[in-house]
Amino acid sequence: MKKCKQNNPNSECLNPPHKFVCEKCGLVATEKLLVRLHPIQEKIFNLIENEELDTDKITLRKIGEHIGTKSPQKVKHHLNQLVRYGYLNIINGKYKVNK
Repeated sequence: MKKCKQNNPNSECLNPPHKFVCEKCGLVATEKLLVRLHPIQEKIFNLIENEELDTDKITLRKIGEHIGTKSPQKVKHHLNQLVRYGYLNIINGKYKVNK
């Protein structure tokens, strides 16, 4: 595990990878990725960030209705991508914004 230079350089990082967002273009950089969010990912992230969804009590189909897609698998895929990119964490089965 790499040393965490953001918080405490003397301790191991418990939450890698760190994300860095370009203020000009919105690209997200981690140690391995440079990513522009898909429009569906932006919608899902905004819903969860603004606490408009209680993600432990809502189905993938209902999230899809909120963002304008009918496919629960598409919602699941984009939620997993948000976790992979470091935007969301899964805590006790609930998606939370990674701050």
